[in-house]
Amino acid sequence: MGHCFVVRKSGLWELSTDLQYISELADILNKRQGNAFYLIVDMRGMRVPQEVKSNNEKYPIFLDRRNQKGEIWLLDDFAQADHLLKYFKQVSFALKRTTSRDECVEWLAQYLSPSEADAVTTWLDEEKRQ
Repeated sequence: MGHCFVVRKSGLWELSTDLQYISELADILNKRQGNAFYLIVDMRGMRVPQEVKSNNEKYPIFLDRRNQKGEIWLLDDFAQADHLLKYFKQVSFALKRTTSRDECVEWLAQYLSPSEADAVTTWLDEEKRQ
């Protein structure tokens, strides 16, 4: 999937998970070096304690999203990853958040090539079979 990255996060989201995810995301963003891309994040099943949400404010991190064209989060509920919204204040695209797999698939079809959209849809559905 050359124009998109897929990320699945589930289970307990601890402070170390939060910092590791942001660090890995920063590495991905840096590796794109001028190549446009989309990010698809499946957060179904992720639980974030209030302690993590509160401590997140203590770590100022800059993410260079100049080459990013879009991002969608598939969530269990809309408050699930609110602590990460601060990283989207000055981006050139609208973050899409949804609790609907079908709405996510519609978004994929709008922004990705048919083969990429099919591959990501298959990836999303694999979680249900595991």
